[in-house]
Amino acid sequence: MASIARTKVMVSGLPGKMATAFARAAQKDERVWLVNHAFTGEEVKDDYIEINGQRITLIRPSERDRGKYIFSMVPGYRETIIIDFTEPASINGNVDFYVRNGLYFVAGTTGGDTEKMRKDIAESDISAVIAPNMAIPIVAITDAIEQMAERFPGSCRGSKFIGTESHQWWKKDPSGTMKKLIQSFNKLGAEASLFDIRSIRNKEEQLSMGVPEEFLDAHAYHDYRLVFEDAGVELRFGHDVNGREAYALGAIEAVVYLDRKRISGDVGKVYGMTDVIKNL
Repeated sequence: MASIARTKVMVSGLPGKMATAFARAAQKDERVWLVNHAFTGEEVKDDYIEINGQRITLIRPSERDRGKYIFSMVPGYRETIIIDFTEPASINGNVDFYVRNGLYFVAGTTGGDTEKMRKDIAESDISAVIAPNMAIPIVAITDAIEQMAERFPGSCRGSKFIGTESHQWWKKDPSGTMKKLIQSFNKLGAEASLFDIRSIRNKEEQLSMGVPEEFLDAHAYHDYRLVFEDAGVELRFGHDVNGREAYALGAIEAVVYLDRKRISGDVGKVYGMTDVIKNL
């Protein structure tokens, strides 16, 4: 029986914590092959990183943009899927590079000018997955609420949205998942805006709400409430994530999915995690 070709994947964002979590997960998955090169930030001083005994050469933007490594040192780079876990300030410049060089990519970085990314990809000879949240169970729930908003628009008219989200202290932007859900709540008729999100980054408060101390630097706790004051009704739900594994495992599924699109010659398309989980 012939073996199935493994998807080659190159990480952008090492030695960042999410990028490292993805690399560790990729090493364990027989469907993918983690290549020995990775993109990093200009400020990174090390030339390589070792992850579970695998030595990975780090390529800075100045080296990348000159083509010093990507064209001569990364075997089969055009058949390699990029997974981007960098910073919001870097993602658009990275996407410009991927598009110019025909590199299919998965963007797990939050922030950036998503509309520009979509436009650039639509006019390119690649496709991509853009997904600020790759935890499959959470994507499924948020998609279900989006479908509910399409089926029952206005059904929550008269309600007020109250949202609370807690992440590691250095996360600057509000939760991307919560921002997406606000759009669904608005379709349902609820009064909801970004100003209704309370972002918690304080250690003591996070501990008091039940975040385990070992996950203070890697967690995502969300609480959503729709309050119908006149009717005396309150709808509430939430989801808690400890660690980065859920995102890393979802990112692997996105990489494998996009590689199938690459092999089929698919170009100019932007996919999300909903597309990915529909094809698991």
